[in-house]
Amino acid sequence: MIGTLAIAVFEIAVLAVGYMTARIVLPTLTFNKIKVDALSPGEAGFNWFGFKRLSDGALLCDATLAGWIGVLIWALVLMVVVALVTLRSAEIWQDHVRQLLQQAETARHAWA
Repeated sequence: MIGTLAIAVFEIAVLAVGYMTARIVLPTLTFNKIKVDALSPGEAGFNWFGFKRLSDGALLCDATLAGWIGVLIWALVLMVVVALVTLRSAEIWQDHVRQLLQQAETARHAWA
């Protein structure tokens, strides 16, 4: 019971963050060609993809779909951050190995 409730609260929180992200990012990236529907359940007539054409020619994205788009945006951001950290970590290890090899070479010449 508590686990199910915790999962539901987590899903609501994730989708809320995703919704707010999509509400900001989608119109900005598309120059207001795609707008995000309000959270109220008043709108209807969305197609299977979760979009609907407005009278001004713009597309209106369903709030639930917008939440998932926002989650996808954050997942992509997380992947980029992990990739950058991994690359930086690899550079640090390469520098460390290079220093160790130089020290070994210096020590070998000192013994020779």
